[in-house]
Amino acid sequence: MIIVLMLLLALPASAEPLSENQARLGVVTGDVGLLSQGAVDWVEAHEGLPLETGDRIRTGEDGRVELILSEQALWVLEPNTAVVTEHIETDAGLLDVDSGALYGTVDSERAAGTVQRWDFKTPSAVIAVRGTEFALDVSKQEGTRLGVFEGKVAMQAAETAEGPQPPVEVSSGLEAVAKRGRSI
Repeated sequence: MIIVLMLLLALPASAEPLSENQARLGVVTGDVGLLSQGAVDWVEAHEGLPLETGDRIRTGEDGRVELILSEQALWVLEPNTAVVTEHIETDAGLLDVDSGALYGTVDSERAAGTVQRWDFKTPSAVIAVRGTEFALDVSKQEGTRLGVFEGKVAMQAAETAEGPQPPVEVSSGLEAVAKRGRSI
């Protein structure tokens, strides 16, 4: 009987392990909260916490968090940032970036043969990432600023009274700004 109890105590007391391709939080520093879809209370974020469709993530004044969406895609939310995970797959997804700054990298070398399709909706633009390194800064007053460090990223201004705007390709070493109701 004692041996059986010792064996039971030795078993991990955790939920089912995350799959290899489960989106999750990476390093978390400072004030970072997560509100799961349907939940009423924010929880304190911690490393390894799984991400699901509809999760809201916010960082406080001293908060910073990594979003590990796949082996090839990593987003880092800087202080005072708010995002919602609209859709997440192994090699594609959509995040709403309400405000703040986000740094992202897609390792296209490791993703050989797999097309990465990551999109970011902001109040003033939609950004389409297909394998690159970039940064976004989103402000309701200043609009959406996109800087591309490596590769190319498409940026499309939010629809205006004249209808949808054509996407603009932003190349390595360049930046673009989208403000509501204006062309990029």
